[in-house]
Amino acid sequence: MNCDYSLIVRLYDIELDGAWGRGDQIYSNVWLTNESAGFKQLLTPLLSQGAGGLEFDRFLSSPVVVWAKVENAQISGHHEALALLTSYLYLIQSFLNVLWTVKDHAVNFELGFIQVTPTESGPYISSNLIGDAKSLSSGGIKQTRFTREEVRLASSLLKKGVF
Repeated sequence: MNCDYSLIVRLYDIELDGAWGRGDQIYSNVWLTNESAGFKQLLTPLLSQGAGGLEFDRFLSSPVVVWAKVENAQISGHHEALALLTSYLYLIQSFLNVLWTVKDHAVNFELGFIQVTPTESGPYISSNLIGDAKSLSSGGIKQTRFTREEVRLASSLLKKGVF
């Protein structure tokens, strides 16, 4: 069925150098930003209800977020939406793996959320996670700062299939 959808995933232990506004496109229709202005339109009451207060508040408190907004997609129902979200989570995991080749880091993510708005019915939320825990090469975990150039290099490598 024809629908629009949006995806939002919070990253941890990462800092982006400067203000990124809408963000940098790390893959087709997938953006990385550190400013809520870049993804504010995705913070809907339905997401707040579906994600719960704790998860929703994390998007508001100095976030680094991967997000996407796609119009006129074909998603046949909840199972397909969940499969699409899971594909995005694996894409983000691949991006973080490639980013590790650019700079040692321990950037991780937990839950991802997808909001689907079919043209024939009301919107709904699905969430999922994949098990993955990155650490620094020393085994530790600390926040790592990235520049746009570093993120763009990782994005370029990901698009070339280096992961």
